[in-house]
Amino acid sequence: MKKTLPIFIVIALIIAAGAFYLGMKYQQSKGPNFNFNRSNGLNNRFATSSNNFFGNQGRERMIRGQIIAKDEKSLTIKLPNGSSQIVIYSNDTKVEKSVAGQISDLQIGQSVDVSVKNIDNNILSANSILIR
Repeated sequence: MKKTLPIFIVIALIIAAGAFYLGMKYQQSKGPNFNFNRSNGLNNRFATSSNNFFGNQGRERMIRGQIIAKDEKSLTIKLPNGSSQIVIYSNDTKVEKSVAGQISDLQIGQSVDVSVKNIDNNILSANSILIR
């Protein structure tokens, strides 16, 4: 009995650690989950009713990530799950930060929240960009 108790405890710990690991992997496979139901007004307009990222043609939703590339018409955003997304913008795209921002304020390496809508297959159009 005294010899089996430590073995039982080790096996239980291994099973618990394995279950935790598999649960984490499962959650990561479900993709990003944005919760923008905070009381500050900037984020309330970004709240979405669906987590279906590319299935909502023309619907505004939010992506969050880090700018990894920028040119005159688009940003490439690295998403939390490691993938990247190209987002096009125009001079009409609002850029926000703690003070008024401009397109020239967008820099590689910055963390941003981008309000987007699908315009075609995998192409997103930015409505507004919040520099974090």
